[in-house]
Amino acid sequence: MKKLLTMVFAVTFLTGCSEGLNDMDADLKELEEIVEADKAEKAKEVAKEDKPVKEEEVVEKEEPKKEKEVVVKEPAKKEVKKEPAKKEVAKEVVAFTDVELEYLEVIMKSMEVYSEKMNDVATLMDDSATDPSLLLDMDWKNKISGNFMIVTMLTSVIADMEKTNSVPIRFKTLHEHVYNGFHLMSMANDKTTQAIEDGFDAGLLSESEKLASDSGEEFNAFTVELKRLKEEVVE
Repeated sequence: MKKLLTMVFAVTFLTGCSEGLNDMDADLKELEEIVEADKAEKAKEVAKEDKPVKEEEVVEKEEPKKEKEVVVKEPAKKEVKKEPAKKEVAKEVVAFTDVELEYLEVIMKSMEVYSEKMNDVATLMDDSATDPSLLLDMDWKNKISGNFMIVTMLTSVIADMEKTNSVPIRFKTLHEHVYNGFHLMSMANDKTTQAIEDGFDAGLLSESEKLASDSGEEFNAFTVELKRLKEEVVE
């Protein structure tokens, strides 16, 4: 009975982590749409640069008209002081740079794999709650540890991005939250592994739950920062 209760407990907090990740996936999809829109805008700007040749031909044909309009349009030259174009250029600076886009794509892919692996763990835990004999099955244990190992590897990838200065300045806070989320969940996974080996020790599961909860808080903070960045880009 005790084992069954601890199994239900494990499934509960792991499933909760998966649900939180599903919410985050929605935010990541929205960010991906903004990233794609940003790429499209850049493509339009590049396309505009191919038109100067045609414009030069039009200017040559209309040279006589320009000579007549030079005197008439002199007052308009004074209105250049309004500088509306310069203010719009400031908005373009908010768009994602190529380096920022590359960073965001790595984070999105990492989060997708993370979500997939933790959902796999929740499914395996659910299977063992239905069939307790799986707790002694080596294949089942290997699947659990295999998923946890991938999460640990992803944590290392996220950490290395900071060490190699691959994190854009604007995303320092975002990166801090996503790394903490990965790291804390990796620690929670270690505690869960120990608990499985010890017949689902309630004390170890309690420690794991606390770490998983802290991880969830970091991912919530990550989502808040993600939304702030999206609003910054949209504006």
